[in-house]
Amino acid sequence: MSNTKSSKNSAYSWLVLIMITLCYTCTFFSRFVWSPVMSEAAGDIGMTMSQAGGLMSAFYFGYLILQIPAGIVADRIRVKYPMFICMVLIAGSTWLMSSDIVSSYTSAYVVRFLGGFFSGTIMACASRLLSNYFEAKVRGIAFGILLASPSLGTLLANQIGPRVLESAGWRATFQVCAVIILVIGVLAVVLIREPKPEPLPANAPKSSLLAGLKNYFSNKQLILLSIAGFLFMAVPTGYSTWANQFMTGAAPAGGGLSSVDGGTIVTCYAVASVVGSMSSGFIGKKFNWNRKYLIMEIYIAMAIFLFLFGMQRSFTGLLITSVLFGLVSCFSSSHITTWAVNIGGSKYAATTTATQNLLLQASNVIFPTVAGSIVDSATVDGVVSSYMGVWYMYSALLVVATIVMIFTSKKSAAESMQ
Repeated sequence: MSNTKSSKNSAYSWLVLIMITLCYTCTFFSRFVWSPVMSEAAGDIGMTMSQAGGLMSAFYFGYLILQIPAGIVADRIRVKYPMFICMVLIAGSTWLMSSDIVSSYTSAYVVRFLGGFFSGTIMACASRLLSNYFEAKVRGIAFGILLASPSLGTLLANQIGPRVLESAGWRATFQVCAVIILVIGVLAVVLIREPKPEPLPANAPKSSLLAGLKNYFSNKQLILLSIAGFLFMAVPTGYSTWANQFMTGAAPAGGGLSSVDGGTIVTCYAVASVVGSMSSGFIGKKFNWNRKYLIMEIYIAMAIFLFLFGMQRSFTGLLITSVLFGLVSCFSSSHITTWAVNIGGSKYAATTTATQNLLLQASNVIFPTVAGSIVDSATVDGVVSSYMGVWYMYSALLVVATIVMIFTSKKSAAESMQ
């Protein structure tokens, strides 16, 4: 980029980071706002809990389709206006969830799929801008902030969702969400300046359209990171999807808490996740921890805290375990992404992050429906007898992810910190 070298790590770089983080947060706000309204919406539309979990899968399925195409394109063009167009479309599909068109599981599935489809470009655009404005040594910190977006989206969904739901119903909740997304999209297109690409030398060889993909799938370390990340990524989403249902469900299977108390705990979890994600890059850089062992330790800690969470029934116990789980649940994300980008190289930053995102987020097409089936199988006469099967499954995924990480390179992890 012609003028990014002097502007990298500048004050304006941090403004760009704030805006792309807000845009990426909107994709999670749009998807996770389904969680606090799920029970009422499912009853209104006439869906089982398995189908309600399937709507989360529908969003992710649409989201995944555009990951690789968006990454390839983002490495070749300026991304500011494509990102704005997608933000408008995300807002539109979110508003559509509030319309009378959504009157059955099928129509809801199609609309949620569209919401995910339009959201699928944002991460590629954001990572391209981040790589333009931050040098490799600072990217861990920047990615830590960007990847706080899932937790910020959860926080917004659980702060705004229950309040609008209680006062105006679940359809109005989607309307409020749509307006917020549109406003942030407009702010981003106004505030972000994107430099023109630097012209290639006349004798520079043209890279293949699929060069970034070949670069990714020919690297053993990226493949291992993707497998471990695939297993890990299902878990924070699993908590965000099912924690409220578990905590407010009838005892002894659930916590028997009020919706307000359940929302408070999920909010505290989201705040802790934001703190963990945003501090992960700073802490990793300061202490120069080897990413391989750090990620493994985080996965084990997540498994322990999630298992303990499932054993709790009191407000205090659920709050403490949720906060502890939140602190570690997003801590590894920035390290996985930065490790991958540094291995793949800045030239293919968008393709690398988009491909990794595709492989990681694919878990959220599979496991919400599996978890919904577990809940359905434990439901008798409309009452859930146990949620422990859900927490057992997610804890087991983290254990397997830790085993996969054993085979990653300690040297590669150390080099990615430099």
